[in-house]
Amino acid sequence: MVCTGNNPRLSHITFLPMIDLNPSDMSCVYSTLKFVSKVAHDHNRTPVITFDQPLYWKALMITFGEECKNVTLRLGGFHTEMSFLGSIGRLMSGSGLKELLELIYAPNAVTHMMTGKAVSRAVRAFMLVDTALHWLITEEIFCTNQTGDEIERSEFPQTNTVLTVADQLFEKLMNKQKTVENLLNHDVVKVIEE
Repeated sequence: MVCTGNNPRLSHITFLPMIDLNPSDMSCVYSTLKFVSKVAHDHNRTPVITFDQPLYWKALMITFGEECKNVTLRLGGFHTEMSFLGSIGRLMSGSGLKELLELIYAPNAVTHMMTGKAVSRAVRAFMLVDTALHWLITEEIFCTNQTGDEIERSEFPQTNTVLTVADQLFEKLMNKQKTVENLLNHDVVKVIEE
């Protein structure tokens, strides 16, 4: 009732035959694309092949031709991340980001991070920079000069800051001293909304 035609067998995973060629050779990449394209055509499917960065570029040049145009190429996940991190480093060159990161990491490591080669270090470093920038922007917007620990529970809160007033309003809301409708009309909420 579910299947039309013959019932397919259980699916299984098998290794395809090894290609005894240098993987960086264009003829190796071409023969791989042709073989996968033929097998996919036999099964009436669109072939999707994942390559690492150097082979992806060669395969992309080959698929511009007519014979392998039906092949969909993908860059592997790790190399996609490397490419993305390298593009950040390229876009931010000359912005002072490299010099900032050299305060934490060795200059040679920063060079690798900015080109996307040291992936885990680059991700951590860019997250640190992102957190620092968000903190500076928050400090500028809400006119506070306190550190993160002081904002959480300060013994002497600054009474004129937007965050302090917003914290007091939140406490009143949680203690049911004010309603949501009253808070929405408050000046501090309008400042935060802007």
